[in-house]
Amino acid sequence: MALNQSLRNIPGLDANVTTLLAQLDRLDRQIQVRLAEALRDAHWQHDTQRCQAIEGIGPLTAAALAARRNPVRHDFYQRYLNRGLKATQALVILARKLARIAFALMKNQTE
Repeated sequence: MALNQSLRNIPGLDANVTTLLAQLDRLDRQIQVRLAEALRDAHWQHDTQRCQAIEGIGPLTAAALAARRNPVRHDFYQRYLNRGLKATQALVILARKLARIAFALMKNQTE
């Protein structure tokens, strides 16, 4: 974990860092459980699975930032950068594209 690496060499923080990381792990597990419960209660498990089949979309990830690293999506992203758009503008375009794909999958109930 990046936080562990960042704090590793600071003298006197070892015990505090270990405790903090353990607390963050517990909190992350609680969030994941509650997210799964909320999806189940809303009957959105299948829609969620369908959307997560799109590379770059995960339960809590920033879809555009993750998808940008995918080779297929990276070319799409790079084309907009080459046109002179800023990185944020290109990411927004990519995010909108992923949202349209996700919407189409849910609307048509397809994989």
